[in-house]
Amino acid sequence: MKWSIAPLLICCLAVACFGQSSGIQGITTDESKALAPGAKVTVTNVATGVSNTTTTNEQGFYTVPFLGPGSYRIEVSKSGFASVTR
Repeated sequence: MKWSIAPLLICCLAVACFGQSSGIQGITTDESKALAPGAKVTVTNVATGVSNTTTTNEQGFYTVPFLGPGSYRIEVSKSGFASVTR
């Protein structure tokens, strides 16, 4: 049992050494908590102004990987709905 866990621990430690970036993920919903597929999600680094844009999938899920350290602004928009910024 000890030997089967060792490779997993080594992999976890290796990932921790390269943890220089992160990501944001979430699910978009409307005011009634219904899923919002096809919404545009823009994540902007407040300090640099660099933006990453994605679109939510059929379940309203989005992910924006490989973001460097910093503060981010997230804007979600969809036709027929008011935009939301956090």
